[in-house]
Amino acid sequence: ALTGVTGVTGPAPGGGDGEHSRAIVPPVEPRLSAVVIAENEEAIIGPTLDALAFCDEIVLVDGGSTDRTAAIARDLGVRVIEHPSDDGGIHANKNRGIESATGDWILSIDADEVVSPALAAEIRAALRAPTADCYRVARRTWFLGRWIRHSGWWPGYVIRLWKKGATRWPLEVHQVPAAGGPVATLIEPLDHHSYIDLADWGRKVIHFAGCEAVERLERGATPGS
Repeated sequence: ALTGVTGVTGPAPGGGDGEHSRAIVPPVEPRLSAVVIAENEEAIIGPTLDALAFCDEIVLVDGGSTDRTAAIARDLGVRVIEHPSDDGGIHANKNRGIESATGDWILSIDADEVVSPALAAEIRAALRAPTADCYRVARRTWFLGRWIRHSGWWPGYVIRLWKKGATRWPLEVHQVPAAGGPVATLIEPLDHHSYIDLADWGRKVIHFAGCEAVERLERGATPGS
């Protein structure tokens, strides 16, 4: 996409009196890298990656899948980094992918999140004329056959698009990137398909509660404190 013009001078046709003409050379649009984390997500990773085709690069950090997650990503032309999520945690893997990305901007996505065509178009438009180094997006969660629009799940703003180097993921579970300056807001939501059913929801609650308990113990907390 063309975002503006830069002048380059050269001899005018016919030479003559030394006049110069101005050739129009469009500046290069910033490169966008999508960074995805996944582990045993073969059932959903295909649509997630397909929806990121508008990005200039896709990097997937696989946290130790025993299914075809990494193979599916490679078949789609995605660059895959394999690093066990139990070595530093999932947020460390997110930062690992960000450090490896070559784009000027980062779009950080989980395996259960899908960028709609409308959000993709809005992101590309924002990068043509950025108004901030970080952008937040409302995350819309699909649960038990409907979009959840209450109970603290909506709009659930999260920073997911930023100029590389502007922020990073904190290592604590369920903490989110913070901006050191102004944050712009994208209008279109990010679709989140986190839970297959109530049993899946229960498993994830127990898993992340355990992760947070380990973090508290590592910080010196005692049971009941």
